[in-house]
Amino acid sequence: MTLDQLLAALKKCGFAIVNENENTFELSHPDLSYRIYVKRKVSVKRASTSRLVVIHPEYIERVDAIRAIPGLALGATPKQPIEDLYLHNSSMRSFPKRRSSGKKTIHYGIDVNVDSVDSLERLIDVLSIRENKSPADNITLNETEREALVKVRLNQGSYRRALLDYWQGCAVTGCELNEMLRASHIKPWRTSIPERLDPFNGLLLAAHLDLAFDQGLITFDDTGLICLSPELNQDVLQALGFHPAMRLRKITPKHNEYLAWHREHLFRK
Repeated sequence: MTLDQLLAALKKCGFAIVNENENTFELSHPDLSYRIYVKRKVSVKRASTSRLVVIHPEYIERVDAIRAIPGLALGATPKQPIEDLYLHNSSMRSFPKRRSSGKKTIHYGIDVNVDSVDSLERLIDVLSIRENKSPADNITLNETEREALVKVRLNQGSYRRALLDYWQGCAVTGCELNEMLRASHIKPWRTSIPERLDPFNGLLLAAHLDLAFDQGLITFDDTGLICLSPELNQDVLQALGFHPAMRLRKITPKHNEYLAWHREHLFRK
Protein backbone atom coordinates (compact mmCIF):
# COMPACT_ATOMS: atom_id res chain seq x y z
CA MET A 1 0.00 0.00 0.00
CA THR A 2 1.17 3.52 -0.75
CA LEU A 3 1.13 6.14 1.99
CA ASP A 4 -2.03 7.74 0.61
CA GLN A 5 -3.76 4.37 0.32
CA LEU A 6 -2.77 3.47 3.87
CA LEU A 7 -4.06 6.75 5.32
CA ALA A 8 -7.33 6.32 3.41
CA ALA A 9 -7.67 2.75 4.74
CA LEU A 10 -6.95 3.90 8.30
CA LYS A 11 -9.63 6.58 8.03
CA LYS A 12 -12.10 4.01 6.70
CA CYS A 13 -11.33 1.82 9.73
CA GLY A 14 -12.09 4.63 12.19
CA PHE A 15 -8.68 6.24 12.77
CA ALA A 16 -8.25 10.00 12.99
CA ILE A 17 -5.01 11.99 12.57
CA VAL A 18 -4.28 13.85 15.81
CA ASN A 19 -0.74 15.07 15.10
CA GLU A 20 1.71 15.12 12.21
CA ASN A 21 5.26 16.23 11.55
CA GLU A 22 7.85 15.82 8.81
CA ASN A 23 8.48 12.19 9.78
CA THR A 24 5.20 10.69 10.97
CA PHE A 25 1.44 10.90 11.28
CA GLU A 26 0.02 10.16 14.75
CA LEU A 27 -3.45 8.57 14.74
CA SER A 28 -5.98 7.52 17.35
CA HIS A 29 -8.83 4.99 17.26
CA PRO A 30 -11.79 4.88 19.68
CA ASP A 31 -11.31 1.15 20.34
CA LEU A 32 -7.57 1.25 21.02
CA SER A 33 -5.81 2.17 24.26
CA TYR A 34 -2.73 3.46 22.44
CA ARG A 35 -2.15 5.60 19.38
CA ILE A 36 -0.32 4.42 16.28
CA TYR A 37 2.16 6.14 13.98
CA VAL A 38 2.49 6.06 10.21
CA LYS A 39 5.89 6.85 8.73
CA ARG A 40 5.95 9.29 5.84
CA LYS A 41 9.01 7.63 4.33
CA VAL A 42 10.59 4.18 4.47
CA SER A 43 14.31 4.07 5.16
CA VAL A 44 16.65 2.48 2.62
CA LYS A 45 17.46 -0.24 5.16
CA ARG A 46 13.80 -1.24 5.39
CA ALA A 47 12.71 -0.42 1.85
CA SER A 48 12.35 -4.07 0.86
CA THR A 49 9.63 -4.60 3.46
CA SER A 50 7.95 -1.17 3.16
CA ARG A 51 6.76 -1.14 6.76
CA LEU A 52 4.80 2.01 7.42
CA VAL A 53 2.72 1.40 10.59
CA VAL A 54 4.21 1.50 14.08
CA ILE A 55 2.21 0.23 17.08
CA HIS A 56 2.85 0.66 20.80
CA PRO A 57 5.48 -1.67 22.34
CA GLU A 58 2.92 -2.80 24.94
CA TYR A 59 1.46 -4.95 22.16
CA ILE A 60 4.58 -7.11 22.05
CA GLU A 61 2.72 -9.83 23.99
CA ARG A 62 0.34 -10.15 21.03
CA VAL A 63 3.05 -10.70 18.43
CA ASP A 64 2.00 -14.31 17.73
CA ALA A 65 -1.63 -13.28 17.12
CA ILE A 66 -0.50 -10.38 14.92
CA ARG A 67 1.78 -12.61 12.88
CA ALA A 68 -1.16 -14.96 12.25
CA ILE A 69 -3.05 -12.25 10.34
CA PRO A 70 -2.92 -12.85 6.57
CA GLY A 71 -1.38 -9.99 4.61
CA LEU A 72 0.48 -8.59 7.59
CA ALA A 73 4.18 -8.93 8.44
CA LEU A 74 6.38 -8.41 11.47
CA GLY A 75 10.06 -8.90 10.73
CA ALA A 76 11.60 -10.79 7.85
CA THR A 77 11.20 -14.26 9.41
CA PRO A 78 8.60 -15.82 11.74
CA LYS A 79 11.08 -16.19 14.63
CA GLN A 80 12.99 -12.98 14.20
CA PRO A 81 14.27 -11.59 17.56
CA ILE A 82 11.88 -9.18 19.27
CA GLU A 83 14.50 -6.41 19.21
CA ASP A 84 14.51 -6.48 15.39
CA LEU A 85 10.79 -5.67 15.34
CA TYR A 86 11.32 -2.33 17.06
CA LEU A 87 11.55 0.92 15.14
CA HIS A 88 13.19 3.88 16.87
CA ASN A 89 12.13 7.41 16.02
CA SER A 90 12.27 10.56 18.13
CA SER A 91 9.03 11.88 16.58
CA MET A 92 6.86 9.13 18.14
CA ARG A 93 6.46 11.10 21.34
CA SER A 94 3.53 9.24 22.89
CA PHE A 95 5.59 6.00 22.92
CA PRO A 96 8.10 5.05 25.65
CA LYS A 97 11.87 5.33 25.25
CA ARG A 98 14.70 2.81 25.27
CA ARG A 99 18.39 2.82 24.39
CA SER A 100 19.07 1.51 20.89
CA SER A 101 22.40 1.93 19.12
CA GLY A 102 23.17 5.40 20.46
CA LYS A 103 23.99 6.77 23.88
CA LYS A 104 20.60 8.38 24.48
CA THR A 105 17.20 6.78 24.90
CA ILE A 106 14.74 7.22 22.02
CA HIS A 107 11.04 6.58 21.42
CA TYR A 108 10.29 3.16 19.94
CA GLY A 109 7.45 0.95 18.73
CA ILE A 110 6.74 -2.24 16.78
CA ASP A 111 7.19 -1.98 13.02
CA VAL A 112 4.32 -3.48 10.99
CA ASN A 113 3.68 -3.96 7.28
CA VAL A 114 -0.01 -3.82 6.27
CA ASP A 115 -1.00 -4.59 2.69
CA SER A 116 -4.81 -4.36 2.67
CA VAL A 117 -7.85 -2.93 4.46
CA ASP A 118 -8.81 -6.43 5.56
CA SER A 119 -5.46 -7.08 7.26
CA LEU A 120 -5.67 -3.63 8.86
CA GLU A 121 -9.14 -4.39 10.28
CA ARG A 122 -7.88 -7.68 11.68
CA LEU A 123 -4.92 -5.91 13.26
CA ILE A 124 -7.30 -3.47 14.98
CA ASP A 125 -9.31 -6.40 16.31
CA VAL A 126 -6.25 -8.02 17.90
CA LEU A 127 -5.02 -4.72 19.37
CA SER A 128 -8.45 -3.86 20.80
CA ILE A 129 -8.65 -6.91 23.08
CA ARG A 130 -9.04 -5.45 26.56
CA GLU A 131 -8.27 -7.29 29.78
CA ASN A 132 -10.85 -7.02 32.60
CA LYS A 133 -12.95 -4.51 30.70
CA SER A 134 -15.67 -4.59 33.38
CA PRO A 135 -16.42 -6.54 36.58
CA ALA A 136 -18.52 -9.03 34.64
CA ASP A 137 -15.49 -9.74 32.40
CA ASN A 138 -13.10 -10.40 35.28
CA ILE A 139 -12.37 -13.97 34.21
CA THR A 140 -9.04 -15.79 34.37
CA LEU A 141 -8.32 -17.51 31.06
CA ASN A 142 -6.14 -20.51 30.37
CA GLU A 143 -3.98 -20.62 27.24
CA THR A 144 -6.53 -22.57 25.17
CA GLU A 145 -9.30 -20.11 26.04
CA ARG A 146 -7.04 -17.16 25.28
CA GLU A 147 -6.18 -18.58 21.85
CA ALA A 148 -9.89 -19.09 21.16
CA LEU A 149 -10.58 -15.48 22.07
CA VAL A 150 -7.91 -14.25 19.69
CA LYS A 151 -9.42 -16.31 16.86
CA VAL A 152 -12.84 -14.82 17.57
CA ARG A 153 -11.47 -11.32 17.61
CA LEU A 154 -9.82 -11.90 14.24
CA ASN A 155 -13.36 -12.03 12.84
CA GLN A 156 -14.41 -8.79 14.52
CA GLY A 157 -13.77 -6.65 11.45
CA SER A 158 -16.79 -8.24 9.81
CA TYR A 159 -18.71 -7.79 13.09
CA ARG A 160 -18.12 -4.04 13.09
CA ARG A 161 -19.09 -3.86 9.42
CA ALA A 162 -22.32 -5.75 10.20
CA LEU A 163 -23.20 -3.18 12.87
CA LEU A 164 -22.33 -0.31 10.54
CA ASP A 165 -24.60 -1.81 7.88
CA TYR A 166 -27.47 -2.39 10.33
CA TRP A 167 -27.44 0.85 12.30
CA GLN A 168 -26.18 3.24 9.59
CA GLY A 169 -24.79 5.50 12.31
CA CYS A 170 -25.00 5.70 16.10
CA ALA A 171 -27.85 3.50 17.35
CA VAL A 172 -29.15 6.41 19.46
CA THR A 173 -28.07 9.73 17.96
CA GLY A 174 -27.74 8.76 14.30
CA CYS A 175 -24.22 10.24 14.11
CA GLU A 176 -22.56 8.84 10.95
CA LEU A 177 -18.95 9.86 11.65
CA ASN A 178 -17.20 6.47 11.82
CA GLU A 179 -14.28 7.83 13.86
CA MET A 180 -16.71 8.55 16.71
CA LEU A 181 -18.51 5.19 16.65
CA ARG A 182 -17.74 2.06 18.64
CA ALA A 183 -19.02 -1.45 18.02
CA SER A 184 -20.18 -2.32 21.53
CA HIS A 185 -21.31 -5.74 22.75
CA ILE A 186 -24.46 -5.74 24.88
CA LYS A 187 -23.52 -8.97 26.63
CA PRO A 188 -19.71 -8.80 27.01
CA TRP A 189 -17.88 -10.90 24.44
CA ARG A 190 -16.08 -13.05 27.00
CA THR A 191 -19.24 -14.34 28.66
CA SER A 192 -20.42 -16.66 25.90
CA ILE A 193 -18.57 -17.80 22.78
CA PRO A 194 -21.57 -18.45 20.45
CA GLU A 195 -22.98 -14.94 21.00
CA ARG A 196 -19.83 -12.93 20.34
CA LEU A 197 -20.40 -12.44 16.63
CA ASP A 198 -24.21 -12.14 16.75
CA PRO A 199 -24.92 -8.63 15.41
CA PHE A 200 -28.02 -8.47 17.60
CA ASN A 201 -25.68 -8.65 20.61
CA GLY A 202 -24.16 -5.38 19.43
CA LEU A 203 -24.89 -1.67 19.43
CA LEU A 204 -23.09 0.92 17.34
CA LEU A 205 -22.72 3.83 19.74
CA ALA A 206 -21.04 7.22 19.83
CA ALA A 207 -17.97 7.05 22.08
CA HIS A 208 -19.53 8.74 25.15
CA LEU A 209 -22.63 6.53 24.96
CA ASP A 210 -20.49 3.43 24.49
CA LEU A 211 -18.43 4.18 27.61
CA ALA A 212 -21.53 4.91 29.69
CA PHE A 213 -23.18 1.69 28.44
CA ASP A 214 -20.03 -0.35 29.07
CA GLN A 215 -19.82 0.98 32.64
CA GLY A 216 -23.50 0.28 33.34
CA LEU A 217 -24.42 3.96 33.69
CA ILE A 218 -27.05 3.63 30.97
CA THR A 219 -29.01 0.74 29.51
CA PHE A 220 -32.15 0.30 27.38
CA ASP A 221 -35.53 -1.34 27.97
CA ASP A 222 -37.27 -3.74 25.59
CA THR A 223 -38.74 -0.85 23.61
CA GLY A 224 -35.30 0.73 23.20
CA LEU A 225 -35.93 3.58 25.66
CA ILE A 226 -32.86 4.64 27.61
CA CYS A 227 -32.59 3.89 31.33
CA LEU A 228 -30.38 6.31 33.28
CA SER A 229 -28.50 5.20 36.38
CA PRO A 230 -29.26 7.13 39.61
CA GLU A 231 -25.50 7.68 39.81
CA LEU A 232 -25.82 10.24 36.99
CA ASN A 233 -26.90 13.55 38.52
CA GLN A 234 -28.56 16.32 36.54
CA ASP A 235 -25.35 18.27 36.01
CA VAL A 236 -23.64 15.20 34.52
CA LEU A 237 -26.67 14.35 32.38
CA GLN A 238 -26.76 17.87 31.01
CA ALA A 239 -23.02 17.91 30.33
CA LEU A 240 -23.23 14.60 28.44
CA GLY A 241 -26.41 15.51 26.61
CA PHE A 242 -28.31 12.51 28.05
CA HIS A 243 -32.08 12.77 28.53
CA PRO A 244 -34.92 10.30 29.31
CA ALA A 245 -36.41 10.47 25.79
CA MET A 246 -33.33 8.99 24.10
CA ARG A 247 -33.88 5.58 22.52
CA LEU A 248 -32.44 2.98 20.17
CA ARG A 249 -33.53 3.71 16.62
CA LYS A 250 -34.03 0.19 15.21
CA ILE A 251 -34.49 -2.29 18.05
CA THR A 252 -35.90 -5.77 17.29
CA PRO A 253 -37.02 -8.67 19.52
CA LYS A 254 -33.64 -10.30 18.81
CA HIS A 255 -31.98 -7.58 20.88
CA ASN A 256 -34.21 -8.08 23.93
CA GLU A 257 -32.52 -11.13 25.48
CA TYR A 258 -29.16 -9.38 25.43
CA LEU A 259 -30.59 -6.10 26.76
CA ALA A 260 -32.30 -7.98 29.60
CA TRP A 261 -28.93 -9.50 30.53
CA HIS A 262 -27.31 -6.05 30.51
CA ARG A 263 -30.04 -4.57 32.74
CA GLU A 264 -29.72 -7.47 35.19
CA HIS A 265 -25.94 -7.80 35.40
CA LEU A 266 -24.33 -4.49 34.44
CA PHE A 267 -26.79 -1.64 34.92
CA ARG A 268 -26.19 0.39 38.08
CA LYS A 269 -29.68 0.57 39.53
